Amino acid sequence: MDQPRDVGSPAERISVNAGMHFGKPCITGTRITVQDVLELVREGIAFREIIQEYYPELTVEDIRASIQYAIALVAAGRMGSGLQNSILADGESSHV
Repeated sequence: MDQPRDVGSPAERISVNAGMHFGKPCITGTRITVQDVLELVREGIAFREIIQEYYPELTVEDIRASIQYAIALVAAGRMGSGLQNSILADGESSHV
């Protein structure tokens, strides 16, 4: 990317656009979904490695904002039984 993205608060780093990725939350100014970032974090990949090897346009703050976004969804009770079913389908235990 030619110029760094000028994004302020963590809340401003995540955006939802119904016309992009079927309305999935993305890192503002990119087409990178929060889900894609979180899946890399789940795999234990270090933030710097995510940036260097997968998404050089991201910052550490973008990755943190993705995690904060997921926490906010859970805290708001916006996750249903579909989440547990998805986790179980990925081979994880029900004690997440």
